[in-house]
Amino acid sequence: MNHEFIMSEFGANGPERGRRAHAMASLLKAGVEAGQWWREEDLPDIFNHQWTAPLPDEFKVISSGAGSFGEALMNPCPSLEILELIKEFAKAHRNNPGYGLPPQVAGDFYFLAIAVALVRLGRRITRLADKDLQQGWQGILAHAWVDGSVRQLVIRALEKLSGESSPR
Repeated sequence: MNHEFIMSEFGANGPERGRRAHAMASLLKAGVEAGQWWREEDLPDIFNHQWTAPLPDEFKVISSGAGSFGEALMNPCPSLEILELIKEFAKAHRNNPGYGLPPQVAGDFYFLAIAVALVRLGRRITRLADKDLQQGWQGILAHAWVDGSVRQLVIRALEKLSGESSPR
């Protein structure tokens, strides 16, 4: 969000209006930085909306026919490229709450893309430590808005990760 534009647009009619616009821009910036745009009770609806949201056009070329984020993630044989794109998309939203997705929801999509790559393709698409992956996947399981098929996928990822970590 361009806070300077807000200040100049609303500050054109005098110094008092400019001060109010500056204060408003500061509040907007603080809200975005703190991720305070979303209420906790809104998160299930936001997750479900993103799950069914159409993939961006640039994703569709490599989506293996999936039309939505959920379809791409639940595809039994997804392309590695689509999972990496979803992971990077979610990471950008997770690290920048002003992009539109609450960090909790973006984090779920980030860790889901990693889980799908591990479970369905046997590929690790992150350099995160095992304990960080476990923590992220446990976070998904803690969310009541995640359905059974997603839960099963995350549980399989946790099991697969445990199998990789155990001595052979």
